[in-house]
Amino acid sequence: MRTPALALLLCLGMSVLSGAQAAPAAGPRAATALAAKHQDTEKLMELVGTRQILRDIFDQDIDAQIAAMRRARPDVPEQFWQDFAVEFKRQASPDELMKAILPIYDKHFTHQEIRQLIAFYQSPLGRKISITLPEIQRESIEAGRSWGEELGDRMHAELKQRLTEKGYRSPQ
Repeated sequence: MRTPALALLLCLGMSVLSGAQAAPAAGPRAATALAAKHQDTEKLMELVGTRQILRDIFDQDIDAQIAAMRRARPDVPEQFWQDFAVEFKRQASPDELMKAILPIYDKHFTHQEIRQLIAFYQSPLGRKISITLPEIQRESIEAGRSWGEELGDRMHAELKQRLTEKGYRSPQ
């Protein structure tokens, strides 16, 4: 789930534009231009809700990981897991990942394209997309979970039938 969710996250913040390579430049002017581009990219990520989307993904993933660890270590008290989850979530910083994502935007978008995206996401439609896409993502993930559970049930029944037909012992 992590990889598709992160891929979806990266797609959420970008429109379907052809990417332009940002050419590395040298000197103080270039450093100032790159700093301005990064500042605008951070503004764009704020407009599209990247920090909250990452926080939601992190929290869901951490909760799932903690649940798996609880199952693997039932001898460890519940309070330990609660305390560990709090610390895990504290250290899983969306800001750190957002800094790592900046070069990806640099690679695919010029500064002018970043500015155009900011203008779009400040428009009424852009604000609507920023507000609704995280909910669409959550609903889509839930739909995917439900579909996966149904598929798993169907395939389990299919496995039992095929094993029985071939004379093998069926799983419980």
